[in-house]
Amino acid sequence: MDPNLIQRVVDYHGNELLDLLESDQTLSSFPVPSAIEYRPPEGDPNDEEFRCKLNHFLSRKSDLLYTPSLPPVVEIVKNEKAVEDYYAVMPPLEAFMGVSPSQCRKHFYQCAQKNDIFVGVVTAVQESGLIITLLALDYGKARDIDQLRITGFCPLREVPRLYAHESPLDAFTIKDKVRGIILQVDPDKEKIVVSLQVSALPPGVENLKIGLIADEEMPVHYQ
Repeated sequence: MDPNLIQRVVDYHGNELLDLLESDQTLSSFPVPSAIEYRPPEGDPNDEEFRCKLNHFLSRKSDLLYTPSLPPVVEIVKNEKAVEDYYAVMPPLEAFMGVSPSQCRKHFYQCAQKNDIFVGVVTAVQESGLIITLLALDYGKARDIDQLRITGFCPLREVPRLYAHESPLDAFTIKDKVRGIILQVDPDKEKIVVSLQVSALPPGVENLKIGLIADEEMPVHYQ
């Protein structure tokens, strides 16, 4: 039991509770707390019977009442992919409100953040990089966004080189499915810069597959 909790309750309820705690040997392994003048609870200060019952209750349940609360046990799931199919993912709220697509797009650009993980499809291969249409947010922000027609640009330096003697772009073709990370978001210009490099992964998801993915590796909520 916590001596500080015992001291506080004795400070409030006075010598009568202190005597009960001592008689129950609750204080056998603790320093005897000092008592101050009794301050009756609000409501019925003259109800002697109630005060007596309350003090006996506090004494009998001391092992429960004066034990510090333990921190909640939090299960850390390292492999989110293994449990993401345990429950359904609700559509975004605007799906039920008749919000216009332009407003939904504007809201997405305002809410998207650096390090958000997405899955998308390559829609253009240029000398400067890849144009990717974002299909869904993944890992932590599960949400389908294909209806918003959001595109991101992956500059050449952020495209992984899969073959040693070829350009990084040679490994990608239109309609390839990819998983990547958002690097920059400009809500005013509605521009997003993304990366397909493993080095861009935020802490905690270093083992996540980035770059080219198969259809079966798409998020469960999007499949």
